[in-house]
This record gives sequence, C-alpha cells and structure tokens, in this order.
Amino acid sequence: MLGRALEAMCQDMLEGVKEVDPLPDVPSAAPKKVTKKYISLSEVIERLRASKVIDDRLYDWSQQLRAFRNIAAHAQDVAISRQDAEDLQSFVYAIVEYVYDLADRYDEFKGRTKPSAKPQN
Repeated sequence: MLGRALEAMCQDMLEGVKEVDPLPDVPSAAPKKVTKKYISLSEVIERLRASKVIDDRLYDWSQQLRAFRNIAAHAQDVAISRQDAEDLQSFVYAIVEYVYDLADRYDEFKGRTKPSAKPQN
C-alpha cells in the first residue's frame, strides 16, 4: 500500500507521463490519440531525482521502500517488522509533504524575502 502511494505521487509529479501516437490511417492534420505509458516505480523515482524534485537522500529512502514493496509483492512468508512498517509509513508521509507542501512553502518564503529593487523607508 505504501509503495502504491509512492508510485501515485511520483506519477502525479511527472503529470501522468503521456505518449502521443498518431491514429492509424488518418491524415496528419487529424487530432492525435493520447495514451498513458506505464513507467516503473524505479524509473519514475530516477526521473524525479534527475529533475531535482527530490534530492539524493529522498531518492535513497525511496529505494528502500521500493525494495520492501518488491519483497512483499513477490515473496511468500515474508515478515516485515512493525518498526520497519512504521519507518516506511513515516517516509511516505515525509516525501509527500516535502514534494507537495514544503517545496511550495519554501518558494513562497523565498518570494517574500527576495530583496526588492526599491528600499522601503
């Protein structure tokens, strides 16, 4: 569940990553068909790091969550400790807050504290 939440946030940050394909047997002036392209969680996280939406620390943390997600999804008789589950939940909350809230708040703060061209009396 936490891995899916991370995946949804990543996809949203990449604005759904769309691939445009022309319709078959239709002149080039015709509208284009837009289809979603599936991108793996690993690739989406890498794209977020490359575009500086997340930093290296958040990237590393997301890799841990991705690894736990893969273990839970593909293995049988897997035991994940309560502490690990709580840490992973804290991470998902933290990255979502960082990406959606703190980045905007920081930009607003920078805008308010930017030195103005005219000194105020």
